[in-house]
Amino acid sequence: MAQPPKTAVTRRRRILDAAARVVRQKGRGATIDDIAKEANYSPAALYRHFPGKDAIFQGLSHEIGARMLEIFSEAPPLKLSFEQHLKWVLYRLAEFANDERDVFIAAISWAPPVGLESDEANAHRSAFGDAMIALMKQGIEEGVLREEAPELYAMAFGGMLNALNEAWILTGPFDLKPRIDELYTLFLRGASPA
Repeated sequence: MAQPPKTAVTRRRRILDAAARVVRQKGRGATIDDIAKEANYSPAALYRHFPGKDAIFQGLSHEIGARMLEIFSEAPPLKLSFEQHLKWVLYRLAEFANDERDVFIAAISWAPPVGLESDEANAHRSAFGDAMIALMKQGIEEGVLREEAPELYAMAFGGMLNALNEAWILTGPFDLKPRIDELYTLFLRGASPA
């Protein structure tokens, strides 16, 4: 039986997955030749989909940013309190990071510094921030968080998540959910009105 034709999306996905695996093995020393070999393509075939290595890693970063935004912005299947909603989102992020570990680590490792990102990446970052702020507003409205600027809570919690990401990448893998529970508790203790 003949295999179905590969679409450009399927080929692109295969290249991005191969790039993620190569980065896990070789770090920033990964080359187009390494990625092509891992994807079972010629280097010339890679250039038909991406103009260069940086574009491949921008593709990984975009993919991760879009998926994280989707997870954070998605409404839960039922009405949840702030605490339940926050934990639901965090556990879904942990499952995503665990399921797509190589892609996640490669994208985070290769992400350009803030301010030097593409317009698309900046739009994801801004939308992610807006979703985090909306969630923090829910916490304030329910009386779980003190009356403070929700942007400050979003920055504080975002910083905690970034620190967890870095620890997981550098010293992991480790089970993210217990660490998320610890950060969640620490955050709520520091932000609670009592």
